[in-house]
Amino acid sequence: MLKSRRALAAFVLLFAGQSGCEKRDRAVPPAPPSLPPLSAVKGPPPPSQPVPAMPSGHAAMLQGVKPMQAEAPEAVLASGVIKVSDAVKANVKMGATLFLSGRGVGQGGQPGMVLLAKKLMVNANDIAFELTPNDLMGMGGVPTGPVQLTARVDQDEDASTKQVGDVEGLLGPVTLPARALTIVLTTVRKEGSGPPSDATFGHGAMPPEHGALPAGHMPIPGAHGDLPPGHVPVAPAAAPPTAVAPASPAARTMPPATGTKPPGHP
Repeated sequence: MLKSRRALAAFVLLFAGQSGCEKRDRAVPPAPPSLPPLSAVKGPPPPSQPVPAMPSGHAAMLQGVKPMQAEAPEAVLASGVIKVSDAVKANVKMGATLFLSGRGVGQGGQPGMVLLAKKLMVNANDIAFELTPNDLMGMGGVPTGPVQLTARVDQDEDASTKQVGDVEGLLGPVTLPARALTIVLTTVRKEGSGPPSDATFGHGAMPPEHGALPAGHMPIPGAHGDLPPGHVPVAPAAAPPTAVAPASPAARTMPPATGTKPPGHP
C-alpha cells in the first residue's frame, strides 16, 4: 500500500515537470510583418507640373497673386504755417479758435465766394495747416483759378460774424495746389461785421390797428420800407365790414295786415 502511494506521487511529480517544460519550450508565434512605408506603396511622387499661364489681360488676383493696393495719399491743395506777429501777440490767446478760408478772386482783385474753409486752434506761435478736398465748400470741385487765403482768430467762434478785436491775416492770390505757404496774423479788427439781427424774425412792423403790445413784449422796429424797383404794388388792406347792431325789441314789430279777414277770425 505504501509503495503504491509513493509510485503515484512520483508519477504526479513527473507529469507536472513535463507539463512545465512543454510550456517553457512552446515557441511564441512570430509577430506579423510590419507595414511597408508609404513611399514604397505609392511609389515616387510624380514630377511637379508647371502652372499654366493665364491669358493676357486676366485679373492678377485670379492668377494666384493678390497685388498689394497701396492707399493713395490724400491730395493737399494748400499747406504751410500761420504765424502770429509780435504786434498782435497780446490779442491772441492760446486755445483760441482760428478760421482759415480760401475765397475765389474776381475781376479787379475783389474777393469772391468762399471755396475752402477749415477750423483750427491756436496752439503755438506757428500753426501748421493743410487744406484738402475734404475742406471744399459746395460741389464745385477743386478751384482752378487764383485763391485768396484768410486766417482769423475768432473770439465768438462764429465764422459768419466778425468782432472788434479779431486778429486777421491775408495771403494771395495763390494758385492751387501750393506748398510751404506762410500767412502772418498782423491786423486787429476795429469794427465788426456780419449778418444783421432781425428782432421781428422777418415779420416787420405791426399795423397801427393792431393795438398796443402786451407788457414785457420786445419792441418791434419799423416796417420793411419801400418795395424794390419793379416789384408788384401791394394793394392796401380792405377795411373790415361794419357790424350792424341788432334791432331793439320795440322796433321788431309786425307790419300791418292787409286784406280782409276770413270769416270767424277775431
